[in-house]
Amino acid sequence: MMGGHFFNSRGIPSTGINLKTVKKVLSDILHVELSQFDNIIIRDEAKESDKMVNVTDNDLLISYNLHKNCIPQYNVGFLENVDKMKHLITQESRGHFTMGGTALGKLGVPDCVMNSFEDAVYLSQ
Repeated sequence: MMGGHFFNSRGIPSTGINLKTVKKVLSDILHVELSQFDNIIIRDEAKESDKMVNVTDNDLLISYNLHKNCIPQYNVGFLENVDKMKHLITQESRGHFTMGGTALGKLGVPDCVMNSFEDAVYLSQ
């Protein structure tokens, strides 16, 4: 999740710049060796009609969507549905897969960072 006052004076960066930034953060800050993946799948979800994604164990999926001037609003019962979905995913994957992001919980960037950190710790055990 990127945005806020950071882009007020410059405008929203292009998709290409955002993807470069994501790859740089993955490699330089999180020390993910991008060359270790068989495929890096990049999806602009706003342009995709098929929501199914075929990934293998050695693929990296970078999925993004640009939402201008918005904050997600959840329907009544949404968080309960997310909990059910996460439980099913954990059960089906035997704990080898997690999901996160602003669409599945809290909205703030720090929340996304902490959720991702907690998922990484969970998956490493």
